[in-house]
Amino acid sequence: MSDKKTSTLYEAEPLTAFAYLNTRNRREFLGLAFTAASGALLWPVIGRAQSSDSCPAVVSPDLMKVGEITSKGGVLKGVIDVVAERRSITYYDSPIYKCDFHILRAYHGYQGWSLDPKNRVTQVGVASPGPTLRLAIGESIELMFLNRIDMSMFPLTSVTSVYGKCDTTKSLSGNGQRGPGTPPYPGDDAKYFPDCFHASNTTNMHYHGTHTEPGGFGDNVLIGVLPDPKLNVTAIMKVMTDAYNEWAKKENPTKALIATASTMLDKMYEAAKQQKNEYMIASIESAIHSNHEAKAAGEFPQYWPGFFPYHFELPKFGVDNVTMGQAPGTHWYHCHQHGSTSLQILNGMAGLIVATGDYDDKILSLGGGTPDKPKIKEHVMIWQLFSEQPNQVNTNQSAAIVSCNSQMVPTIKMAKGEVQWWRIADAMMKAHGIERFLFVSEKVFNSGGPWTNGKPPVSAKGSTPVLYQTAQDGVQYAWENYQRRSKLATFNVAPGNRVDFLVQGMATEGTAYLVFWPPAGTPAIADIRSLAILKVVVAGEPGDANTQLPTQAQYPVQPSFLADITDTEINGRARTVTFSMTTAGPDGPPAGPGSQPHVFIDGKRFNEGVIDQVMLLGTAEEWTLVNKTLFSIQHPFHIHINPFQITEVYNPATMGSPYKLQQPWPWGDVVPIPAGIQQTDENGNPVVDAKGNPVIVPGTVKIRSRFVDFFGKYVLHCHILGHEDRGMMQMVEVVNNKTIVKHGH
Repeated sequence: MSDKKTSTLYEAEPLTAFAYLNTRNRREFLGLAFTAASGALLWPVIGRAQSSDSCPAVVSPDLMKVGEITSKGGVLKGVIDVVAERRSITYYDSPIYKCDFHILRAYHGYQGWSLDPKNRVTQVGVASPGPTLRLAIGESIELMFLNRIDMSMFPLTSVTSVYGKCDTTKSLSGNGQRGPGTPPYPGDDAKYFPDCFHASNTTNMHYHGTHTEPGGFGDNVLIGVLPDPKLNVTAIMKVMTDAYNEWAKKENPTKALIATASTMLDKMYEAAKQQKNEYMIASIESAIHSNHEAKAAGEFPQYWPGFFPYHFELPKFGVDNVTMGQAPGTHWYHCHQHGSTSLQILNGMAGLIVATGDYDDKILSLGGGTPDKPKIKEHVMIWQLFSEQPNQVNTNQSAAIVSCNSQMVPTIKMAKGEVQWWRIADAMMKAHGIERFLFVSEKVFNSGGPWTNGKPPVSAKGSTPVLYQTAQDGVQYAWENYQRRSKLATFNVAPGNRVDFLVQGMATEGTAYLVFWPPAGTPAIADIRSLAILKVVVAGEPGDANTQLPTQAQYPVQPSFLADITDTEINGRARTVTFSMTTAGPDGPPAGPGSQPHVFIDGKRFNEGVIDQVMLLGTAEEWTLVNKTLFSIQHPFHIHINPFQITEVYNPATMGSPYKLQQPWPWGDVVPIPAGIQQTDENGNPVVDAKGNPVIVPGTVKIRSRFVDFFGKYVLHCHILGHEDRGMMQMVEVVNNKTIVKHGH
């Protein structure tokens, strides 16, 4: 039997909601389907430099809009320039905010194909996201990507990063220790390359949420762009401009681009030999060898010297035989180099993608507005944590808090009863798989507590804004799901999730705060200010501001390609994918808080050169996602290219049996899998196997997905990025269901 009292999950509404889903409050479950359990290990999972290089801390300014690169004439043309930069990080060190300067890897964004400073849309010198990319469904992205990171500026975070070896690192204090008695990284991880922190300055971009080409110059996370701080920018930008011009003429510049990259790698290799730079010699040597192997196998080259020209379209349903099409909504992009995703995300290498369509037009028309002259205010927000290193490398923890658009507790102003549109992306690097957020009134915020983990405070009715969710992970809700997710005071998101809300301000003047509330079992809350995300000030009459929520006639109609995936489409195609975490090998004891976990999918670490899941183009499948990890630790499942529907969730800590979601099923691309619990006998005693390990009742999620429009290789993984870097990832391939081979003659 299962012990239903062993959970250390949220003890307030989001946990108990699972227990009474069949009797009341069903609207809560759509949010919980994406945030089924808490798996807190460390909060925050970051390190901070010992620095006397301080800066002024700025808190609660008006929310700032992140700079945008926008499409023109059906094409988004821009540059993402990755550089090492001295940037300020503001954090909370109770009872005050502080600010230090740090050297971070940073995205700079430019409108158009130029590095002219007047075209730069990103901040300089401040820890901040990359530019927001805004374009319409059916338009193309032509984004020049440059990696000009100067490795010499990171002597403590990547002393060596050579193919076949994990990074050798030191803590930021320079003592070479990650904690008392703990040796420098990589320690035990050195046995498991490439599933360790490595390649800190090689990078790429993943366009998370896009339904597009997974190979070539599309959303290809299997390429790595090597750093070249001496890159001849003028020459290489001309090469890329010429390539884009050829694509515009329906020609194919791929061979010429590959030839240019090959020549440049050879020159980089010769320069490294002349400089006797052993690190660069080894890195470039392995890159050239890998590219030669890829060419011989008819594959796309994986390693590029300081540049990469991204070129792909967000497909429009019904055009060019597109079966599914890109869902309009809030998406994001981030680095995705295996071994360095965690580090680079902590440095801030992420940004938003806003893909517009009919969904936007309908919301912008609320209150008598139009898409061109809306009355509703749109706020686009990206939440991040900034640091130089992950804690696995350095345990000097910071009191840093969540940054919203690079700001600390920014202020959003609303009129009484005003309804605004908020787009939010969780781009934070975390060690657990769920966060709970809620509004608290100013009275509660300033009350001094006491505060209890897992039991957020309750504010008086009418003293905080109210939420109406319209989309999850960039895929709009059907009208029925919008109604189920209306009038919310709290919500949950996992790393990688995006949520869209219509936010209704209070009917009377007042102030409220949006805060993160840590789950039970995490360090005690000393000061609620360390949990604050943003501040909402409601004042004045609405005047011409939007106060309208949509009727069904005004609500965006969900595209037909987002219809529920039927049993007929599935046609019996099913598979199971199992996530686990132990203190040793796949069959070892479960890992818990304070341990150094080994992470697995289907009992294996990520293995280069191996395809773990193969699907046929044009088919649909049902997958059961299984989590055998204990201690309330969940794993947010993410797969690239195609979104999925969630049809069933089982949390063994709170449910007697799996809960089947109501139709229409919600869509998403990141879903946390509830943690397992240890099985108990009829007397409540823990059950163990022959090896003395706990017998686990796993948590599960069932999803359905269509593998359509695009074939090729990409990945699925846990979106706790430290787990991904250390091996909780699989290679998948969608195989083309068409061939030129004939057998009739």
